[in-house]
Amino acid sequence: MLKPFTTLASRFLLLSIFALLSVKAAAQDILMPSPPAIAAKAYILMDANSGKVLVEKNADQLIEPASLTKMKTACVVDHEIAAATITADDNTTISPNAWAQNPV
Repeated sequence: MLKPFTTLASRFLLLSIFALLSVKAAAQDILMPSPPAIAAKAYILMDANSGKVLVEKNADQLIEPASLTKMKTACVVDHEIAAATITADDNTTISPNAWAQNPV
């Protein structure tokens, strides 16, 4: 009488393990989606903590940045926030002349 119970318990255990492994495999597929289609000559996305490349396209190709002005502005703002000269909540005034330069 113990033998059928053991066989049934073993089958249940194996079925449970298989089900858990299947769920884990399905979850891994959900967590790592396919890279999006981006209309760019080159790009790279890295994990900031590990440095692992998550997705890239022609990452070693030398091309000019899309906007060096925007990149430099971001660097200056980051530096000034770190120096506590400005905060993320500060207001910025944009002159009518500067606004008129904005290609819409």
